[in-house]
Amino acid sequence: HAGDEGGMMHGISAMSGTFAELTDWAVPYAASGAISAGAYTDYSSNTVFFGDATGRVYAVLEDKTDMAGFPLLMADASVINSVPLPTGGLIYIGNNNGKLFLIDESAASVYRTYNFGTGVKISSVAKDPDTSRILIGTDTGKVYYIAQDSDPTP
Repeated sequence: HAGDEGGMMHGISAMSGTFAELTDWAVPYAASGAISAGAYTDYSSNTVFFGDATGRVYAVLEDKTDMAGFPLLMADASVINSVPLPTGGLIYIGNNNGKLFLIDESAASVYRTYNFGTGVKISSVAKDPDTSRILIGTDTGKVYYIAQDSDPTP
């Protein structure tokens, strides 16, 4: 899946690089604002996670309907900058104002927020497979590690 500056999320076939083979995504999903970061596709649940320039986080199901409670508008409505990382029942996603949000996927609500400083862009979020710690990359050149939280609503 790939988003564009017009706020459209497109389904693209990994096999051919075209839209044609993804019949469920032949018409793109319309977000509220420009999509400035990549999407994460969870193939086990057929859900596409992404954020947009209006500060909304989306969880779109295979039939292009929103997962219950989504999209979610984050508190400061800043541009969502990072590809989301869904793991352990939480979605980790960062914005361009120094905030990393941990969203409880099943409750569709913000569980915890980390603040890395006003104006800091959270550029990437990843999971260290050896330690299960979450790595947060910023535009300041620093990488932070935090412990992975447990699913608050298992």
